[in-house]
Amino acid sequence: MKFVTKVTQSGIARAMASALVLAVIVTSTGLSLADWGPERQDVTIRVFNGDPLQDIRVAGASLRLVADDSSNPDNGVQGTTDGNGTYFFRLYQGSYHIEVRHQDFYARDFHITVLSTFNGDLSIIPLESVPGPTPQPPAGGGCLPTPPRGIPMLNNWPISMGGEDCTDMPLVMARNVTRNQGYVSNGTVQTSTNETVRIHFYVHNGVQDFPDNIAQNVRVKGDISHSNRTATITAEAWADNANTITSAQKGGHVAVDMNPGETLEVIPGSAKVYGRGGNLIGSANDSVIGNGFNLGD
Repeated sequence: MKFVTKVTQSGIARAMASALVLAVIVTSTGLSLADWGPERQDVTIRVFNGDPLQDIRVAGASLRLVADDSSNPDNGVQGTTDGNGTYFFRLYQGSYHIEVRHQDFYARDFHITVLSTFNGDLSIIPLESVPGPTPQPPAGGGCLPTPPRGIPMLNNWPISMGGEDCTDMPLVMARNVTRNQGYVSNGTVQTSTNETVRIHFYVHNGVQDFPDNIAQNVRVKGDISHSNRTATITAEAWADNANTITSAQKGGHVAVDMNPGETLEVIPGSAKVYGRGGNLIGSANDSVIGNGFNLGD
């Protein structure tokens, strides 16, 4: 889903979409998400076998944090989950990749942004899974590991902005359309008065195509918060039978830098829904920013 926004001296964000795409106007500044902040925050990481909703914890999972900014003193810190599948860090503000490793599970990496107290639920998949009650469909793209049956999982594949097979794009991206710039994830978009910014939300149920794997009432919601000269765009997605994912977990937030006195204004009616291949599916409601939008099953 995509939205389009533009920068004005006053007003609120306008929207336009593609995959879910929206257009808005920018105001505010703040901590650059690639930097590290001066304060340490409490970070709780829990590791689960499959969907966290099943609450099957993984003890003995090794965690290694790689900071986006290599000068961050917490770059490279490590820990191992306890008997409850939990490990507590105290980290400087900033963005990190978490490498999760366990001898009985496929390796997975996650991206988080720590600005305040943070709780992260991370899902890993066993090396061997129990076969489903019915035959598996032919291998589509040969993506491994195969997620468990009956547990829809949103955006569960490795994140890549290139759209390759067996990968997911970031949950939220944005680009300056006026300047014909490319999409940015976990970074900053520069803009100015009367320029248009397109916001792209991406949601994908990454399990195999069985009836019991259908994600029901999939919703996506974006939020734009302002501080000084920067607007921070965040997102979350969930379903009735799938756990909530956030942009902090799935590719990072996007910051939009503007001039003093400028704001993001959503362009009414600009939100549209696209398929993974770029085919237009239909229009979306502008309420995706703030209230959220139901994509259906």
